[in-house]
Amino acid sequence: MDLNLFKKKLTVGVLGLAGSGKSTLSYIFQERGFVLINLDNIGHEILNEKRDLVISLFGKAIETNNNVDRKKLGEIVFSSKEKLNLLNNIIHPEIKKRVLDLLSEEENYIIEGAVLNQIGLFNYLTHSIWIQVNEEIALKRLIKRGLERKKALNIILSQQFLYSDKDKCDFILDNNNEIEIFKEEAIKIYNIISSK
Repeated sequence: MDLNLFKKKLTVGVLGLAGSGKSTLSYIFQERGFVLINLDNIGHEILNEKRDLVISLFGKAIETNNNVDRKKLGEIVFSSKEKLNLLNNIIHPEIKKRVLDLLSEEENYIIEGAVLNQIGLFNYLTHSIWIQVNEEIALKRLIKRGLERKKALNIILSQQFLYSDKDKCDFILDNNNEIEIFKEEAIKIYNIISSK
C-alpha cells in the first residue's frame, strides 16, 4: 500500500494509557471537522464477528446471551499477558485492515487507540500525540467510569509497554491538571497541526 496516499491529508493518532484522556482530545479534533476512528469500537465489532472463535479459545464462561461478554473476557486477558497476546493476534490484524480501508477516503482523521503502534498503524500517521497522565489519576478515572479497582489496575499494568511509544510521538500533552488547561493545550496542538 502506498504510504504517500495518506500523507495528502491529516491522519492524527492519539495514544496513551487507559484513562489518559484520548476521547476528550479526539472530540476536540472532531469538533473541528476531523473524522474519528476509534480502535476500541472497531475491536468490539470484530470481537462480535469472531465470537465463535473467541469463545472456543477462552471458554463458554465468557458467553452471555449468545455474545462475548467483554467484561468477563477482560478479566481473563488483562490478568494474563499470554491470553492478551492470543486475543490481540486475532483482533489486531482485522483492525488494521479495517482502518486502512477507511483511510482511502479523502478526509482528515483522528485515530484514537492505546495500541495504535502495536497494530501497525503508526507509519500511516501524519502526526501523533501522546497523552501523559499519572497512573494514579488514570486509575481514579477508570474507577469513576465504573470499573472495579482490581480490573482498572490490571488494565493499566497490562499497558506498561505503551510507554515506549511516547518517544515516537510528535507531541506530548499533559493531562494531570484541570480539564480546561488540557483542552487549551489540545487546541494549541490542533492549531499547529492544521496550519501545516
